[in-house]
Amino acid sequence: TPTGVTGSNDSEVEAVVDEDQYETLESANSFDLWSNHADEEDRAVFDYMVIGGEMATCVTETIYDYTLCRIDLKTLFIVDEHSALFHNDNSKPNILTPLTDLNIWLQERNGARVVFTGMAHANYERRFITSDIKHWVEFVTPHSDFIFDKLLAMSPILARETIKGEQEAFSKFNIERIQDFYSAAGGYFKSLNPSDKFKYRRTLVTMFRPREDGNLSYHQSITTYKFMDLGLVYRLRDEQQTMYHILCPAAQQALLDVYRSMPLSLDLSYALRSGDWTSDMFEDAVFFCLQQGKITLGTTNLAGVKADPLVINAEYTRVLTDPPSEVRKNTLLRCHSNYPIFDFIYNRIFIQMSPSDFDKHNKEGANISKAFSRPNDPQSKTKRKRDDDSTSSSSDPRDAQSKSTESSESNRRRSKRKKNDNPTLASSFDSRNQIEKYLDSAFGGNHRVIIGTNKGFEATKDGVNLDDFKIVYICGEAQTKKHLGEVKDFPDIVHVNLKDWIEERQASSAGSMQIDILMEQQLATINALLLTGVRLSFIP
Repeated sequence: TPTGVTGSNDSEVEAVVDEDQYETLESANSFDLWSNHADEEDRAVFDYMVIGGEMATCVTETIYDYTLCRIDLKTLFIVDEHSALFHNDNSKPNILTPLTDLNIWLQERNGARVVFTGMAHANYERRFITSDIKHWVEFVTPHSDFIFDKLLAMSPILARETIKGEQEAFSKFNIERIQDFYSAAGGYFKSLNPSDKFKYRRTLVTMFRPREDGNLSYHQSITTYKFMDLGLVYRLRDEQQTMYHILCPAAQQALLDVYRSMPLSLDLSYALRSGDWTSDMFEDAVFFCLQQGKITLGTTNLAGVKADPLVINAEYTRVLTDPPSEVRKNTLLRCHSNYPIFDFIYNRIFIQMSPSDFDKHNKEGANISKAFSRPNDPQSKTKRKRDDDSTSSSSDPRDAQSKSTESSESNRRRSKRKKNDNPTLASSFDSRNQIEKYLDSAFGGNHRVIIGTNKGFEATKDGVNLDDFKIVYICGEAQTKKHLGEVKDFPDIVHVNLKDWIEERQASSAGSMQIDILMEQQLATINALLLTGVRLSFIP
């Protein structure tokens, strides 16, 4: 039963059932429908004797025949959360048939129809949306966490002490929601054939490692409507492409749990053993290892001198937002294209990775020195220009006098622009470097991070030294090269060889990480093929 229909001419139709009269309605099989038009005097009251399931039919006939056909311009809004209109069953009255045909609501109805549907609509699009009407579909996204928190902060109710019980109930609901999401995503994974399972894994990898916040078009788009209809992912379409976003933190946690339990693909298993990586495969391997709970990485400096081990315990995984927002402790952040120097951030540890050696990677946009560079102060730039103009003028006063007449109009225009300039430009100038901006946003306070006179990293928060700031380089080369020259420029960079760490895990008695078991099973197959002389060709 529709609760409200609003037209473009501000006319309204409301079907109302008085809650106090449900019992009477049920016994007497009567239903009152009030139809309110733009002209309040033109009001009709309909009284129907309803038998069995004919109430919806009566209401619909009234809306169609009496209201919509009499109003010249109107918009019918239909809330069909679970796509019930398009299910092939016999529960719908025949009079609803026009709503199921996307092309029937045209000029003869003299208006527009808007159907609001929920997350489970990918199959609906696949069946009913043809290529020539794809522009009819608009994707509407949830509020971002930032906007949603701002809206919550505006509510005086949430500041009351009595709301604590509701918060506890919501926390419990969130845990249950993760379990429900995990059950749905895990069940879908188990139903796939082996080749589709690897495609599903690559899809999840792309979600957790996007090049931009929420943009999955870089690697692999989601092609199966069944996965979309799990309700864990929503889409946003711009003029060029469709972007996929994970619905909420609970959905992301569930998908991460599924990802951790997935077997590795054969090409990745082979790369882990041989060290023969592509960039995407290496990034996948690093991310997979960082998702294995608390891990301890053996480290050296760039010259190969052993250093203290590095402990990472990624309890949460998020994509870095732009601008950065506050994060929980032990959150692993995946950086995006607007933050190109680093690939991951964990607490105050900035991680750069590459299958190649440091000297090959530390160039152009990936040069670590750029993370410490500060933007030029526009005020100082203006001052330098003014000094240069003054020097030029004093060196030859006759030239300046001859040019004064020609430039008078230009000076007037320049003076007019100066009046319109923002007087707070100098005071609002942000001189922080890339690292400082992130740390201030994520942890609060005033951070200062510089390369000191001895080439070491110096980090403070509100003037207090920080000992947990690190820059880590994860390398995938089979044999680590000693960077005797680079260590002089970056003595504090922590160097990790991923292959060495994997071999240590396999050799240790604590090698219970799933990667060990999966590699042994899958590499046995690879070795058997290699012994027969079969040439292997892997498709990333």
